[in-house]
Amino acid sequence: MSVEPNNTVKGELDKLFFNPKSGKVSERLDAILGFYKGAACRELPHEYLKALVDDFKAYITIAYSEIFKVNIPNIPALCFSNESVSIVATQVWKRKIYFRIFHEGVKNMNEIKEAALYAFWILKLQPFYISGQSQTTNKLNIQIALKVFLNGVISFVNGMNKKEPNTTKKYAFNFSGSLISDLYYSFKYRDWSKESLMDMGERLVIYPHSESSRTAASGHYNEEFKNKVVSEVLEKRLSPRVIAYKHDLPPDELNRWVSAKTSA
Repeated sequence: MSVEPNNTVKGELDKLFFNPKSGKVSERLDAILGFYKGAACRELPHEYLKALVDDFKAYITIAYSEIFKVNIPNIPALCFSNESVSIVATQVWKRKIYFRIFHEGVKNMNEIKEAALYAFWILKLQPFYISGQSQTTNKLNIQIALKVFLNGVISFVNGMNKKEPNTTKKYAFNFSGSLISDLYYSFKYRDWSKESLMDMGERLVIYPHSESSRTAASGHYNEEFKNKVVSEVLEKRLSPRVIAYKHDLPPDELNRWVSAKTSA
């Protein structure tokens, strides 16, 4: 599918915002936004949609096998809701179109963002099940969503290290057992937005230039930031450990802030 180059969209926006008297602003803005709507909402050709769905199914089948093959010698076949899987593939494709158009100079979203989108829609639509075991559908979809999400982080880290093979400092990720348990709990009971999942995935990466950030002293953070993070903990929308990783904080540091706030 053809997509209008980013510089064309940027040029039209520049005309709109930097020379607003050169025409009917509302009409030109409608035309620009209409282009995105037309590209994102256009029906996918059947052959293209089928290819997207087939690729997605093949990837999920592998992820499913990797989740259960250690503990279950003969795992049952994974079943797919074809309608829901088609929606997942279509929604991710639409977001890619949005990303391509509105993120100047970036041709494709990275692996973390794409995995976060798939995880979001899997959690929302619950497209996978095992025949005759409908009671396990929710748990199964959470497990697959988490696997896809973490695989995206791993793929991003490996890709960045391949781009810079000769550097001494490497990209890394930190998946402790307790963190994965907390993420599973959050995937099951919390409402994640697409953007929150993307941000969470980025926070699981240890970047070469910020490897020491997890040991920062408390004096490094201003009071406004501390209050914001503590409020997230007290609102109980996410577990404290997940919030700590979200903001690139040592969990013990966050616990001290919460204790100080609640005892004051």
